[in-house]
Amino acid sequence: MQGKRSANQRIEAFWSKLRQGGGGWWINYFKDLKDCGIFNDSDPLHGECLKVCFIPVLRKELRLVTDLWNSHTILTRKGFDVQGGKPDVMFLTPQLYATCDYLIQVEREDVQACSELYAENCRDYSVEMEEIADLVFLLGRNQKNEEESIRLFCSITSYIDSTF
Repeated sequence: MQGKRSANQRIEAFWSKLRQGGGGWWINYFKDLKDCGIFNDSDPLHGECLKVCFIPVLRKELRLVTDLWNSHTILTRKGFDVQGGKPDVMFLTPQLYATCDYLIQVEREDVQACSELYAENCRDYSVEMEEIADLVFLLGRNQKNEEESIRLFCSITSYIDSTF
């Protein structure tokens, strides 16, 4: 891309807003858990437990960020050959923007292989930790926010600390 360095300002502003609006909050939240002694980052079980408890909530928030980004308006930039519009609309209807559909046909087996490697619900934590979480939290795990996640985390780590 040619142009002034200031062309990066928009994406930099977005990252700043993302950090202010949520990403930075989560970074501080996990630092606070460590500083308060709730989370021990040198204990691998605590790390696995943190993943089991918080990844579902973090994924939900990241989907919201994705939806927000894909529905925001990109302004046309004269002199930079940047077409304006909303990312989702631009992707799904390229003909409206006088561009090509770059969709490439692939074999079903290739799609299946990618799904297995990069599925959204891939294991981010150990099966054993998930089983412990299910034992401790018998009602099932369906954390909707950080409060439910930290309750689950404290229950599991308390169980682990008292058992082992």
